[in-house]
Amino acid sequence: MQHADIQRLRRAVEATYGRERVRLYGSSEEEENGTCFIIDAIPVSFSVVLNEEETHEKRYNVQVESHPPGEWVHTDYLEFDDLLALIAAFRGPTSSWPI
Repeated sequence: MQHADIQRLRRAVEATYGRERVRLYGSSEEEENGTCFIIDAIPVSFSVVLNEEETHEKRYNVQVESHPPGEWVHTDYLEFDDLLALIAAFRGPTSSWPI
């Protein structure tokens, strides 16, 4: 069963972009502490793993990769609201992406 923080993230993304537009990518609902997904019309995949290191204060370890795969676009440690803002930033033109 997925961790409550991952479930919360998935629900928020599906509520924002539409459940039919968000698909798991290289991940499954059984993955407990992480997820990877794509959103239609956004040419990247979002890989998110819960950060369980006590040495780092941010909750989510995020990696964004081009879709189709081939180039790492962005990596970061973020809190929930900042992660949602990052996902939203990738809706815009590539020139405005946080790289």
